[in-house]
This record gives sequence, structure tokens and C-alpha cells, in this order.
Amino acid sequence: RKLNSCEKLEFYGRIRNFIAPNAKIFYMKKTLFAIVILFSSIVSNTPFAQEIRACDTDLKRQEFFNSLSEQEKAQYIQERANYQQEIKTFIQEHPELQSSIHEKTIVYTIPVVFHIIHENGPENISYEQVVDAVEHMNKDYQKSNSNWMDVVPVFLPYVADIQIEFKLAKLDPNGNCTNGVTRTYSTQTNDGNANRVAIVKAAQGDWPGDKYLNIFVAKDIGGAAGYTQYPNNYLGSSMSNGIHVIHNYVGGIGTSSSTGIHTLSHEAGHWLDL
Repeated sequence: RKLNSCEKLEFYGRIRNFIAPNAKIFYMKKTLFAIVILFSSIVSNTPFAQEIRACDTDLKRQEFFNSLSEQEKAQYIQERANYQQEIKTFIQEHPELQSSIHEKTIVYTIPVVFHIIHENGPENISYEQVVDAVEHMNKDYQKSNSNWMDVVPVFLPYVADIQIEFKLAKLDPNGNCTNGVTRTYSTQTNDGNANRVAIVKAAQGDWPGDKYLNIFVAKDIGGAAGYTQYPNNYLGSSMSNGIHVIHNYVGGIGTSSSTGIHTLSHEAGHWLDL
């Protein structure tokens, strides 16, 4: 069958199961140290509002671990150890991939979907703000942002374009065209403890976490600017394998500002297992 226009743009997303649990492999091919230090230093030096925590990923990881049975915990720990050793071995066998000098090209394109949960307030951010957020993510990961030199000086030689592109999805799970944004009306956008994944899934259907980077946008996510889960075998294809962020830390326009401009880049780093 001949592919239609949006299917052609999304074809890459249908032939590659790239996210979890093996996301760290391709991410680590280019450079570990650059992204870890770059976004840690940028986010830690960003003046977040006093009542907003910068990132709750470690807290959510601990909550997830505590929810497992003793047998599952032991399995999780062993899988993580095996995973770390696999990455360590890969890096040792391919030292050339840590070089910051390489051809300018995109190797991996990650389809992204923003699920906006709102009650017709400012949290119902514009499509233009979503596009701006994706553009900033790509600038950060492709070393085209203006402040990449703000990294701790000792790590400057490692800063690199890691050849990843984030791109709003063009096909939904049923093969229909989409603009990469869903909007779900719910007063629970104000509830930081709400099950945002279930709310979106009930209204918009299942967007598998091993086919899309799902980003859930709300008014309140429990006191943090953003958080995610690290890749693991329990969440791989689930919609729970995604990022949660408050609306005013998405991009740098609309309801957001320079304060939150790197938040999604930071969370995407955790989502890719950093």
C-alpha cells in the first residue's frame, strides 16, 4: 500500500522499537558526560519558584521501587546491574563514539505526543508553545543552543550533538494523522496526585510508551516542575513510560518563560536513563 503524506513522516516510528528498556544503548553511543553535566548545571542554576521543586524523578523512582514485591525488587536490581554492565562494556569497546567530532546528521528520531489535561485555563497551552518546547529540546540535544558553553569547564570537551531529534508525531496508534497534541478536559489537572495517564488513556486511547515519548501537561503534578521514570521492563510499552510537566515549564513562550526552557530536556535525559 502506498503511504500517505503523514505516514511517510511517521514511518520511522513504526519500524523501530527504540525507547525502553534499551533506550540507553543508543543514547550512550555519543556522549554520557555532556548531557549529564550540561542539563544538571543548567537546571540547578535556574531560579525556580520557591514552591516548585525542579525535578521529582528520583522521588518517583523510589515510589515505584517501593510498590514492587520483594521478588520484583530483586529482579529490578539485578536487571539494572546487568544493564549498567552492558553499557559500560559497550562504551569500553567503542571509545570513538565518545568523540564530540562527527558528521552532522540525525540518527534517531523520537515521535513525541503532548497530552494536555486542562479545564480551559492557562494550562491549555497553545500548539505554538508545544512547538517551541520541541525546538528547545532539539537545540539542547543537537548542541545548537546558545548556552551550551555554560557547562562545567572540565566537561566542555565532551559536549556534543548526540544526533537525536524529537519530532511531534504524525500518526496516532490507529494509523490516523495527528498533530502530536491531545487535549483532555478534566478538573483533575489541579490535582497533583491525579492519575494523568489513566485520564488521558480513557479519553484518547492507548499511546504505547515504546512507540512515543508521551508528555503529560497539567496545572499541578504534585509540587515539581517535571518528572519521569527511568527505563525498565515494567513500564516499557505502557503509557506510564513518559514525562510529566506543569504547563509553565514547557518551552519558553506562552505560559512559560526562560525559567522552564530546559525542563523537558532535563527530564528527557532521565527518560533516556540518565
